[in-house]
Amino acid sequence: MGPEDITNKQFALLTVGIELLCILAALLTGSVLFIALCLLLASFSIIMMKYGYMLVPMLTTRFKTVEIRDKYEIPPTQDVVVKRVGSRYYASAFLQARVSESVTDKPETARTTMELFEKAITSVRDVVKFSVLIHNVDLDKYVDKIKAARSRAETKKSQLASSSPSPNTLADIARLDREIAMHTSQLERVATGERPVSVVSYVMTTASSANREEAIEKAKHQATEIRTVVGSALDVDVIPLIGDDMKKCFEWEFILPSEREMHDLRF
Repeated sequence: MGPEDITNKQFALLTVGIELLCILAALLTGSVLFIALCLLLASFSIIMMKYGYMLVPMLTTRFKTVEIRDKYEIPPTQDVVVKRVGSRYYASAFLQARVSESVTDKPETARTTMELFEKAITSVRDVVKFSVLIHNVDLDKYVDKIKAARSRAETKKSQLASSSPSPNTLADIARLDREIAMHTSQLERVATGERPVSVVSYVMTTASSANREEAIEKAKHQATEIRTVVGSALDVDVIPLIGDDMKKCFEWEFILPSEREMHDLRF
């Protein structure tokens, strides 16, 4: 098994195992400083594993770190990818489209859904790319994952229902209702023998300018417009991607992820 075959869970277990060995060695040597250092490193490893996708963009922004990948660069905010071609700069932004309903759940609305999709893309003035990654999944792991996702959605809905009502709260509860219904439908289809697939949808938009900062700002503006138009037309959650999530989508423009990597995705 090579490094590419190690999942996030296996990597986390490996990291914890190494830290435990270090702590054991520190206890045997009796060095208080060594024990404190091991505990600090263990805590840092766990935090980065859990929240690295949020912390890395914050750190790169704070220290103004620019990441270079071949002829592309990722600015400190890690929310766009920039490339210079001749005298012009091109900046690309990525968004995730979280679809909570499937047209197979409601065949009678399939035509309406396609009409809404056409309305969404014709309402966007700039060039936009919709991408969908699909792969078959392991049935047992799929069922466990769907049950866990439904349980989390039900818990969030229960918490929101017990809080003070507000327009945002009601919108979140409606979204969670759709998500719970989607998960329930997925489990029902599996029970009838249907083969499940995993789907990841994301959107890409690019802006250009003779000025680097202007290209970046235009890309962010286009992403905001796409988020509003597509989200409203299709009634889906469209979320700007940053950090590792954005980098994954950028890499997928060149090479697709493996089945194991698709299964290990956080979003």
